[in-house]
Amino acid sequence: MVFYQGANPHHALQNQKISHLFATPSTLLHLLKAPADSLSRRDDLRLLVTGGALPKVLLESAQARLTRRIFAVLASTEALTISVTPIETVEDLYWHRVHPQREVQVVDDTGKPLPVGAVGLIRIRILDGVDGYLDAPETSHRFFSNGYFYPGDLGAYAADGRLSLHGRATDVINMLGNKIPSAPIEQSLQDSLGVSGVCVFSMPSVTGEEEAHVAIECATPISRHTVEPLLKKALGKGFLNVRCHFIAQLPRNHMGKIQRVILQKQITAKRNSR
Repeated sequence: MVFYQGANPHHALQNQKISHLFATPSTLLHLLKAPADSLSRRDDLRLLVTGGALPKVLLESAQARLTRRIFAVLASTEALTISVTPIETVEDLYWHRVHPQREVQVVDDTGKPLPVGAVGLIRIRILDGVDGYLDAPETSHRFFSNGYFYPGDLGAYAADGRLSLHGRATDVINMLGNKIPSAPIEQSLQDSLGVSGVCVFSMPSVTGEEEAHVAIECATPISRHTVEPLLKKALGKGFLNVRCHFIAQLPRNHMGKIQRVILQKQITAKRNSR
């Protein structure tokens, strides 16, 4: 097992006959910034992406420069690995194959399992008896209950038994009074625009009216004529009250996940400074 902590992670691929490469989307993005002649595609290499959703544009780059054998992994420290999905089509980025030996349910707020297609809270049956966090009873009560771990994610099952993630339970936007998960909208815009990141959220305007914001990660702003029809399609009737922000680099944590609270604070500060 190789742990590489140097400034140029592609050197590890040059110097070692690595068979399995584990990376978060953020780590993979950094790796793929290597010079064009420094990476050679090896289709015997297995690339396992974990810690966040893999953008389509990043998938295509990894397939061209690293390997065609790419897998989307769903796992957590508390519940271990629940899914390792080979990415054979773009659809495999969004629909995960839960391991047959793992019990993963989609439930409502009372813990009742929901039917196919319904979006609800994901819960995972614990395998090793873990029932909480050390010296943190309140946090343990929020995330563990009756032998299940509740990671705080929203999801839905398809008729074929595959699981789709719909973002965090708190990552919803208020569109005309309707609470809508932001993840499917973000994924749709990200793929359609060919960008590395999109964040959709809602917050009160200066007049107190709820409005939606779309932050798009791109080096240069994209034409409104390009973005507007895609926004209208993704947001539907809630399209009227939307503000677009073009940001060179969205704030992310060490796992590459967008830090929504920080982003909202940045946009609020910019708005208030005008």
